[in-house]
Amino acid sequence: MGEYNQAVAWSTVTDASGLPGPQAVEINNLRMDFVEKWIGANTVDKNALTQEEKDKLKCVLRVANRLGVDIGGENSIVLRFLSSKVAYRSGCTVDPQSEALRRLRAILLGFYNQDKGYLDSVDLQR
Repeated sequence: MGEYNQAVAWSTVTDASGLPGPQAVEINNLRMDFVEKWIGANTVDKNALTQEEKDKLKCVLRVANRLGVDIGGENSIVLRFLSSKVAYRSGCTVDPQSEALRRLRAILLGFYNQDKGYLDSVDLQR
């Protein structure tokens, strides 16, 4: 899952050509601030994390990588990155403009919308 998480994170700081976009510094600073605040509030010694703190930090880093992510629609950059990563990990070499990747993006968008609908129904205040 780490590769997919990285693909999601990278998609938010690049433009359509795959180069760092103008928002890269702002989003990366947002992510770093988020992580630093969590470390400051949830660790005993930020220079010597316990194993439990390291394990929790891994989860926090996954959340941080999703800051700034906007799925948008089937042609969003994040879905293009994810569909390409899935194809690569499956051993497929396909044209980024292919019908196969378009369909894969549609499936990924369906997963996202279904998960988002479920998460929106959960009350985290209790």
